Amino acid sequence: MFTSRASRKSIRKYFKILLNNKGGDAVLFHCIQGKDRTGVVASVTLLALGVSEKNVISEYCKSNRAYKEARSAAYGGPKYGVRKSDIQYCLKRIKKKYGSYKKFLRKAYGLKDSDLEKLRELYLE
Repeated sequence: MFTSRASRKSIRKYFKILLNNKGGDAVLFHCIQGKDRTGVVASVTLLALGVSEKNVISEYCKSNRAYKEARSAAYGGPKYGVRKSDIQYCLKRIKKKYGSYKKFLRKAYGLKDSDLEKLRELYLE
């Protein structure tokens, strides 16, 4: 999902936008339903910001509540949500293939230590 050539290219572009966002403007990213791919990109962003794995998983699962509310308003109820096991599987694959999230961010998306520091300066209080 997040390691295909097209996904890596898109996510690299996304990180460039984040890194060049000196004005602190909002950055919107989404997929068709705004939960699966969007949730993985949000999770990768949180990892880049140094958020713990436990909190990344928790934040990913929060999309179920938001998705349920949005679907209820538009269509009368939830159809699909996200599964905790999905993000756990993604994170497990990252660690198995790259050894650490930092190595993953470096190799998959070209983020240097200085980029990670800059992201934290820009987006953390």
